[in-house]
Amino acid sequence: MINISIEKELFDGYKVDYEKLLQYGFKKFVSIFQYEVNILDNRFRVVVTCDKTIDGKIIDLDFGDEYTNFRRESLGEFNANIKKEYISLLEDVREKCFRKDEFISLQAKRINDFIFREFGVRLEFLWAKYPSYAVYRKGKKWFGLIASIPLNKLDKTSSDEKMVSIINVKLLHEVEYKAGIYEAYHMNKKYWITIILDDSLKDEEVEELILNSYKAV
Repeated sequence: MINISIEKELFDGYKVDYEKLLQYGFKKFVSIFQYEVNILDNRFRVVVTCDKTIDGKIIDLDFGDEYTNFRRESLGEFNANIKKEYISLLEDVREKCFRKDEFISLQAKRINDFIFREFGVRLEFLWAKYPSYAVYRKGKKWFGLIASIPLNKLDKTSSDEKMVSIINVKLLHEVEYKAGIYEAYHMNKKYWITIILDDSLKDEEVEELILNSYKAV
């Protein structure tokens, strides 16, 4: 069985900084950035490419062919070492050339654009330990907190651990809990609610709740 998701697993939820790719040593070919380096005593060459998403392959220099055995589920020591080297390189590229994407969903991006258009407010990232958590302020007070969390931490009836975008907003008046609206995640449940930004609610409904939150503070 072939594992083809190494790159996806490592880079899901990250945004590339193309200038940093060049600083790292990537070369640009039209719209594609490419980096090559030899590993394991020059027996193999890793070729990493970036064209919006990261892809990579390993070339066996003794034969000049692509080597894919390291992607198999069942690995011997030799292939495990190759995979370890490959992942270590990709993690270094991610650390030095990418940043965590604060928006997992398209709806989260649209709502962020709405908040800037409506209030002229941008996200503030306050916690290095929690890079996906950020706040919107009205003066010194928050009227929104956006974050990425596992779905099962929000919906206790779900076992799905996929990451989802949420926004916490303050209540102006009571709301009905329904699909898309939850008790506040890690905030006072008397005054705040959590909205999942996965299109469970229409943008207009989310925007109205945000406008109410802005009024509430």
